[in-house]
Amino acid sequence: MILFYYNGTISHNIFIVTEDTLEKYDDKKYLELLLQEKLVEAVDYLKGFSTTRRLSEKYRKLYEAKPRKLLKMSQNKTVNEILVYFQEYYYDVFWAKIDEDTARKTLARGLAEKLEIAVPELNTKEDVQNFYDKKIEPALKDAVTKEGLCYRGGDTRGHLGPYIWQTTEPTVFHVELPSGKYGYTVNILKGFISRSWLAYISFGTIGISGWTGEDKTLNRVWKDESELKKSVFQIDFLKHTAQHAYDYAHFENMSAVDMEYRAKLVQLIYAINMTSFKNFMLDASKDDPENTLAYSSYMLIGNLSKKIFDIDFQSDMKKWKEQKQKIPEAALQLLNEYKENA
Repeated sequence: MILFYYNGTISHNIFIVTEDTLEKYDDKKYLELLLQEKLVEAVDYLKGFSTTRRLSEKYRKLYEAKPRKLLKMSQNKTVNEILVYFQEYYYDVFWAKIDEDTARKTLARGLAEKLEIAVPELNTKEDVQNFYDKKIEPALKDAVTKEGLCYRGGDTRGHLGPYIWQTTEPTVFHVELPSGKYGYTVNILKGFISRSWLAYISFGTIGISGWTGEDKTLNRVWKDESELKKSVFQIDFLKHTAQHAYDYAHFENMSAVDMEYRAKLVQLIYAINMTSFKNFMLDASKDDPENTLAYSSYMLIGNLSKKIFDIDFQSDMKKWKEQKQKIPEAALQLLNEYKENA
């Protein structure tokens, strides 16, 4: 099992003046639409503001121009050709809004042709998934690693998209969790070429920052050494993913949603501001219980609402800010209650 979480930086509001009225561009709204997989709506929103014209033009070239201008994602010919198929898949799913099953079948057939793999009968969703997992995925990894690069496949939040980077540097960190202090090896991943679909549709503004692998190692998308002292690394990544590793070792058959829920509780226990909480509020959704990240955020906000406000779900951010000092203690109580009931 691979568990993912995202970490995006959402900046302050930007005020602009148009010819006939004073309007406010809210980059939080733009990023929220992307997190909700509403790419067309996000681009339409950008088009209404002069200060986002450059970004709108990048989207126009990529999705609306005829012919469309795909990104050159790598200087490596083989890797770039592979990523063209994923760029078309992202277009199908997020722009053309083709259903996921159809888009996956098209992707699988295209990659099979590229990788010279015979295609069997693909009559069902399960046929496509089995073919992709057993034939396409290993061939992709083999093709990429032969070029001297690192590869991680699978899906993120229900959509396919590879992680491809240049180097992996194991580093040991000692992490304090509510249950104690532990040493964990973190693979520092440097030189990313592809960071799956969320980074692609946001031009790298938001995306997956790390994951816990099947071998229990922690993996971190690296930017620079200044990250080491920042809470986004020390808390949002290190404590979050260390809690995953702890839960792997201490809870047999824990669901992906519960594991993500507990790691987010740990983030809030140690949080030094409201940034992570705001991100969880933006992401929270009960629409799809299989969407690990969104549903775990919904569980989190719901259970904290019961603890602090005695209601099922408090959606008013202003009220949360008024009670922010209660969030860490309530999060710790919820983490301990889960342990007692497990």
